[in-house]
Amino acid sequence: FEHLFPAHPDFGDEVKPALVKKVAEEVRRAAELPDARILVEKPMRDPLRKVAMPLLLGKMYEDAFVLERHWVNHFERKIPDLQGELTVAHLRRWIDEPKVWGLPRDFQDVILLVFADQTQRTFFLGNAPFAVQIGSVRDELVLRAQQLPSDEVWKRASERAHVLFGWGGGSHRTAANVAS
Repeated sequence: FEHLFPAHPDFGDEVKPALVKKVAEEVRRAAELPDARILVEKPMRDPLRKVAMPLLLGKMYEDAFVLERHWVNHFERKIPDLQGELTVAHLRRWIDEPKVWGLPRDFQDVILLVFADQTQRTFFLGNAPFAVQIGSVRDELVLRAQQLPSDEVWKRASERAHVLFGWGGGSHRTAANVAS
């Protein structure tokens, strides 16, 4: 397997899908913040070390996780050469460049969701935003830059959405929250 997947990270023991989802939630929480740094409860520290660090998503220090920009830099170097729109299929292919990682789709999904969060992009199917989660990131989805409203407009709109629709979405002004 080392020959087939030379860049495959060493996760140690088997990583269960439920743990991948919990790690993704923590990493995405960091992506919402301007400094990309979160304090992590003790039970999640080892999973972040075990999964997020080998995926090059960030570093887990004693009690803080700091998101890094490895995948943002990697993908943004490739985007200018792209013909057409940026799709999930392109990103999945680029994960394995220059060396093949051989990651299962749920691990790839974590990378893609964090990339979208960090670059304020929204997933679209056709002309409509498409809600994604680990396991539902389809190759035909397109990532488009999301125009963010001002802080004042966002605060007013999210308050109204809560009153009118019972929307309990994120309090932070991010592409994913604007789309929802």
